Amino acid sequence: MEPKKGEDIMNIKKSFLPLILPIFPLIFIAYWTSTTTIATASERGKWEKPHLLSEVDVISAQEFQSRPNIAFDKNGNAIAIWMLPEGEQFYIWYARYVKEKGWGKAEIIEKNIGGESKVINTPRSIRLVVDSKGNALIVWLQPIGANKASIWTKQYNVSKGWRPTEPIEINLKGNIKMDVVSDEKGNAILVWSQTAKNQDEQDGQNGNDVWIKRYEAGKGWADSELIETNLQGLSDFQIVMDKDGNAMLVFNQEYEGIYAKRYEAGKGWGKSQIISEQPFFSTRVTVAPNNDIFFLGHQHYNGRGVIGTSRYKVGKGWEPLQIIHEYYSKSSDHSAIDDDIIVDINGNALAVWSWSDYYGRGINYDIWWATYEEGKGWNAPKIISTDKGGRVFLNIIYTSNTAIIVWSLKKDGGVSSSLLATVYEVGKGWGKPQIIDTDIKNFASENGIVVYIKRNGIWASRFVNEN
Repeated sequence: MEPKKGEDIMNIKKSFLPLILPIFPLIFIAYWTSTTTIATASERGKWEKPHLLSEVDVISAQEFQSRPNIAFDKNGNAIAIWMLPEGEQFYIWYARYVKEKGWGKAEIIEKNIGGESKVINTPRSIRLVVDSKGNALIVWLQPIGANKASIWTKQYNVSKGWRPTEPIEINLKGNIKMDVVSDEKGNAILVWSQTAKNQDEQDGQNGNDVWIKRYEAGKGWADSELIETNLQGLSDFQIVMDKDGNAMLVFNQEYEGIYAKRYEAGKGWGKSQIISEQPFFSTRVTVAPNNDIFFLGHQHYNGRGVIGTSRYKVGKGWEPLQIIHEYYSKSSDHSAIDDDIIVDINGNALAVWSWSDYYGRGINYDIWWATYEEGKGWNAPKIISTDKGGRVFLNIIYTSNTAIIVWSLKKDGGVSSSLLATVYEVGKGWGKPQIIDTDIKNFASENGIVVYIKRNGIWASRFVNEN
């Protein structure tokens, strides 16, 4: 039996966040069913009536798993983009949100991308970045057959609109991974991995080269630059950029460990530094206001799971990896399946993660949290909730004196997810988890705005903090 909207479905152990005074605007996730427009209220605020951005029938595209993207400028205006199938092709849509005015009309900005086979040529890894003025840059991977891809880009200017689409890298070989980051001025760094040069795809090796391409606002794309060669077992990476234009690339090698490579504005890339000789199955990285960087990752083997973290201090380097949680299970198939971390203005951090039996196939899961206090270190982890069935994906955000953990829960064998959230308020603890909506496909959120895909179209809403 499906729980009703707003129903309390979990047992909560209330905890207290240690004097966190965050500056980050609220990022949240909220959904409604396709047959109702009644918002769900939380104990700390309320979800506004959802707004239909685009009425699109996505029932016939259940296999399509692309996530929307949303990003904000410094004035609180946002751009959202999403990709949806149309027959054998894909269209890229966008909508613009103006603070205190709301959403404009959703429009198609790119048609007929993809190929004759959606299975092979489905565009993927679409990314969006926005500068302080609201100008935007999107990039995506366009597969070419089974083992090649090109990277395409499209730019948005607030006063002129969208510019023509152009390829920036073509005929890349291998299982391509990609990420992009930008600063407030609109300068961006694109990073991608591809099969190592001159490597025979049939020789049993899995080496990858890592390339970057810098975009300078007002000038365009520079030449591609090779920064790492023949990395074995490259499985995951993330790039972040601080307010001064410095960047950090953190990457995981399945056989070698976790490494980091720093870009210093005006000087270039330094040598790779090892964070952990033990490989991890995720790389979550976030930048503190003072330009320090936090890493969070999970690893599991033979019934033992660990959550590890490290901090990069500007001018000093990476601190030794610290294990902040160990988890043992009677089942050898116990695993951490998602995690997230964020830092406030004072350098305090909050991390969340989930453990699930049978590699996320949903027998049981627990959601945990821990806090980092500047000058003191990590506090003991505490459990937030437990449940049976499903798979969990986490998102954590801050608003003034408030933290929100949001997660989607996919039941075994299900195509869609339920969405849940719990709110923490300094001095009061965690509220009761709420089911915000069911039958969700995919979502994205930032700065108090959420964009999500349902069977009948693309929706958006905003959380209002009533404190």
